[in-house]
Amino acid sequence: MVIGGGIAGLSTAYHLAKMGQNNVEVIEQGYVGSGASTRNAEHLGTAFSNKTMVQLASETVKIHGRLPKETGFNTLFYKQPLFVTGHSEEHSKELTTMLDHQKTFGQRAKRITPKEMKEMLPFLNTEGITDVGLFQDDGHAHHDGVIWALTKGCTKMGVGVNTHTKVLKIETEKGKISGVTTDKGKVETGIAVNTAGAWAKALAASIGVNLPSVSRRREIMVTEPLKHVFHEYVDDMETGIYFNQTLRGEFVGAGIEGRLTTTTFDISSSTYFVKEYMKILLRFFPSLKHVNMMRQWAGLRDRTLDHIPIAGRTDGVEGFYQLNGFFGYGFTFGPVFGKLLAEDILKGKPSISLDMFNLRRFEGIIP
Repeated sequence: MVIGGGIAGLSTAYHLAKMGQNNVEVIEQGYVGSGASTRNAEHLGTAFSNKTMVQLASETVKIHGRLPKETGFNTLFYKQPLFVTGHSEEHSKELTTMLDHQKTFGQRAKRITPKEMKEMLPFLNTEGITDVGLFQDDGHAHHDGVIWALTKGCTKMGVGVNTHTKVLKIETEKGKISGVTTDKGKVETGIAVNTAGAWAKALAASIGVNLPSVSRRREIMVTEPLKHVFHEYVDDMETGIYFNQTLRGEFVGAGIEGRLTTTTFDISSSTYFVKEYMKILLRFFPSLKHVNMMRQWAGLRDRTLDHIPIAGRTDGVEGFYQLNGFFGYGFTFGPVFGKLLAEDILKGKPSISLDMFNLRRFEGIIP
């Protein structure tokens, strides 16, 4: 039983079925992808300062690339180079770490000068940028396309995708998962996978498992379509904003933190975000000054104490697995983590270890 029909949950179910598991069910309280999975900027990034995250990111981009052929559904996947822009010595040190990890896993990445970046993107204002990393093996896919590809793949293999179904209670007996009760009835199961995103903390707490995570609101905006001039993706280390241009020509961007939401699930939009975000974006892209904003939206990102996902078995509750806490990177990592968790469930050992992501790393830190 997989609880949560976003990219992480659907990927887990997809790979369980692909490995031959029967009777896989996905429970989603809304429609598939109704959480954070369809509220992101669609970039598939590999630029991380954590070595294992780079390894997993390089693998997940490959899975994203295979998904259209495997499922018969076009996700509009393509390779999208990423520019990471730095403004300080500290940023340069972090970029060096990122680039070293890229080499370890055979990724194409290099350091370039702000002048070289300006030559590649002449419309961009590079004033204040002191260092640039170019990550050439990043990708891009349409978030709705990925969700529907996974859903199609799941249903073709017999996975039950149960939408608009709310989990009321996870049943346990003698320290083991025994079933899941929903508003449509009870299902007996020995396995429950918590892929509920921002709702994962409350779900785990219902059976006494404390996830050290909070939900943080993040807003994003889209401009009217313009002539396509910008194929790459830019992520700025100083301001935290990121932006790119879609295949339709719209400029999409985010990066301004919303208010902390630990007790509510507010995903309303704000004029504050638009004003603050555009102030920063226009520093990089002055020519967008008179372009109209077409729409904006918000979503919730579940963040752990160390900003690293929680994945794997839950000590003390046999059959209860976690896959949450992605903090905005679930769209990138959902496919590979879903595959690895499926391997862990069926084979007892994933092809890439999930030990560093296990909840037990917080022992002694959380009650």
